[in-house]
Amino acid sequence: MDLNEIHSAFVADMTETNRIRDRIEMRRKQIERLEKKLHKQPFWRDSSVKHIAEALEERYPDRYADVLGPFGLGSEVSIHLYKKGVSKDKRTEGNNCISITFRPGDLDKGELLIKDYRQNTGRFAGGTVGEVNGFNFPSIPFDWKMDTLVRIIEELNAYKGK
Repeated sequence: MDLNEIHSAFVADMTETNRIRDRIEMRRKQIERLEKKLHKQPFWRDSSVKHIAEALEERYPDRYADVLGPFGLGSEVSIHLYKKGVSKDKRTEGNNCISITFRPGDLDKGELLIKDYRQNTGRFAGGTVGEVNGFNFPSIPFDWKMDTLVRIIEELNAYKGK
């Protein structure tokens, strides 16, 4: 093989190497754009619980919703439904406020869970991180049906009053 052939093969190899590097750089930039787009996606609270709160306001026209959280290690988010026309200092008295608390399930599958205050498992001792973060209360799967949600809200809030 003469030097011209070696040079031609070398140039061809370098051209292919540079083409591959360019493709890699193009993919890196594409990944960066997609990551920026991903980070602009709404937090699960904003893309689910806030909309659930709006739907509950339609179901409970005498109440307005307030979305609170996320709180604690469980990232719990609560919806409080306050009776309209009740002063701020009395809105948590009696049934002036009914509420429900959501926990993230497998968010990639659209799963939300509901915190069940009706039973305390006692798994975590008082004052522990688990107890303080509400992990003694089990979760109820949420089936994304309004009738189920209303039933659970009413059951949980009836229990709260006992």
